Amino acid sequence: MFSKIAQGLSDEKAGVLVNMGEMSVIFCEEEDLGTEEVLMSSRGLGPCIGIFASGVAVIEKESAYFLALYHWSGQEKGEDPAQIGNNCLEYFYGELCEQLGDDVHFILESCALIGGQKASSQCSGTEKEISAVRAFLRNPLKIASIFKGKLISENFKFSECVFSTEGDEVLDVFLSLDADGQMQVQYQQYSDSGDDELSDSQNSGSSPYYSFGH
Repeated sequence: MFSKIAQGLSDEKAGVLVNMGEMSVIFCEEEDLGTEEVLMSSRGLGPCIGIFASGVAVIEKESAYFLALYHWSGQEKGEDPAQIGNNCLEYFYGELCEQLGDDVHFILESCALIGGQKASSQCSGTEKEISAVRAFLRNPLKIASIFKGKLISENFKFSECVFSTEGDEVLDVFLSLDADGQMQVQYQQYSDSGDDELSDSQNSGSSPYYSFGH
């Protein structure tokens, strides 16, 4: 599901751009499948976490693929640590329903996590956020408890690519759909210090797809 790309894409070619703290959901046309065209993207994931979902929405007997992207900044001040995962996924579910439409039936086919950083002298870390959300997304029964009555595919897939950055390193992420309607995530890792870049070996060439969890 995940692949590293050599160069970032311009905003004109990056589809729907999702900023920090925002979530967007889009319907995908049949012609979007397998074209490698970027449909959604988000910039600057460091300690922040990208939560993605894909599936099929059914509207008046017609179906369409959808993609969802949430650029989550993590636990809010004063939030109960024991409820981080539950609160995050309830928000995700509420936004998904609202943006797809309350009367739309959908089947959730895959979810993915990317980003997050471990605690360091520069960063308080988002390990607890990753752990809390991962506990839900790895278990379709737990997802179903949040996604009240919505269907979870029998072939549901969860993937992750976390804790790959440190310090001022960040990720730009780009979502597309393959010919079978499966979500694909590309990312670019670089330094956000202004003028420093990662080494050529880290920031050039196209790596193979990295698959996690399936």
